[in-house]
Amino acid sequence: MKQEQYFFKFLFIWFGQLLSLIGSKITLIGIGFWVLKDTESIFSFSIFFIATTIPAIIISPFAGVIVDRFKRKQILILSDSMSSVCTAIILLLLYTGQFELWHIYITGAISAMFGTFQSPAYNSTIPLLVPKKMLARANGLNQLSNAIGIIIAPLVAGALFFTSGLKPLIIIDLATFLFAIITLAIIKLPELKRDPNVEPLTANVFFKNISYGFIYLSKRAGLIWLLLLFAVTNLLIGSFDLLITPYILANTDNKTIIGIYFAIIGSAMVLGGILIGILGAPKKRIKWLIMISSISGLFLALSGVSSNIIYITLMLCLGFMTLPIINAISTTIFQSKVEPHVQGRVFSLIGMVAMSLSPISYAFVGPLAEYVFEPMMVDGGRLATTVGSVIGTGEGRGIGLMFIIIGLLWSLSSLLFYLHPRLRNLETEIQDVKTEDDLKPVNDDSTIGEAISV
Repeated sequence: MKQEQYFFKFLFIWFGQLLSLIGSKITLIGIGFWVLKDTESIFSFSIFFIATTIPAIIISPFAGVIVDRFKRKQILILSDSMSSVCTAIILLLLYTGQFELWHIYITGAISAMFGTFQSPAYNSTIPLLVPKKMLARANGLNQLSNAIGIIIAPLVAGALFFTSGLKPLIIIDLATFLFAIITLAIIKLPELKRDPNVEPLTANVFFKNISYGFIYLSKRAGLIWLLLLFAVTNLLIGSFDLLITPYILANTDNKTIIGIYFAIIGSAMVLGGILIGILGAPKKRIKWLIMISSISGLFLALSGVSSNIIYITLMLCLGFMTLPIINAISTTIFQSKVEPHVQGRVFSLIGMVAMSLSPISYAFVGPLAEYVFEPMMVDGGRLATTVGSVIGTGEGRGIGLMFIIIGLLWSLSSLLFYLHPRLRNLETEIQDVKTEDDLKPVNDDSTIGEAISV
């Protein structure tokens, strides 16, 4: 069966994962509301982000080895199943009246560990289901999933949490997990043929496989530089992820409609996902990636100059609309340049490196917002008569100043990375891999390829 005939299977699985993603986002947003309402602390909110990120960083390289060694369908089902167990534990604690802040940190960490297996398994399955010419569109649909989740999840979470609490949100999450597991169970996924001569998975081979993803990329300097750009971008956008909820809460009086603002921002991301899904990746992907990333940073910086919620929402829409395009283009580059039989390990490494800077962002940004920038930007604060005379003073203005700084850093870092010739010439220096159905796996000990000097 040709790969084109598998696209319907991809769409079916994609829909199941979409519903699961929406359910997970509903719970995540609801938990965020709960933490901010219960503790009134951005720092406590940031600890939750840290708790769900560090386990994923630690597990990520191990996950890649597992994904490339075992059936990806089973890994996807196991990952979703264990995450749903963590969600069920939260629901049980809520019904028994024993739910506390530390429960969020523990269950979030465990769920993140299993979720780490899901991403490389899913990403490395897509090229087996979708022909090369449609990879950008498939990745665009995946980015569209994130955007749709950002539209629906805050509307549901905002409406239900402030009226009925956290329980109905958790129930919805469990139902969507069940649907995703069923879609995976009834669809037969293609798997790469395993090399019968491959070494047994001993401890020595296991750790050798972990390092293989890094060795593979180190022979392709352009991909290393793209990975570093991805990591820096993830560090900066992690700050926005953490601060956007308290920022919007600080700039709106009616908390029950906060979900509408998030939904509008999500709609912009949907538009971005639709654009990349219809048009596909541009020919000069690196150049467009840098340009779009720089523009995104500028819009996000502009979102910090005013306390007007309509203006803030507009700037955030323009900034976040580009994210599905950026992610789809960068994912397509990696999928096009990395052999399918090692994509599990490579995508795990990408996830680990990209996420490794996020805890640093969460650990510093939360306390900086709560104890430094916000106090400096209140009436009578140290910057009230200088910066405050331009962007205003009061609640949320400190976070606004941080948005300006972080957005400008994002734009500047993108432009600086483009100056390096290995990244700038990546598409011509590294050839696309073959993605036909007759791909044969090769032994991990085979020659990786000629090195390109950094």
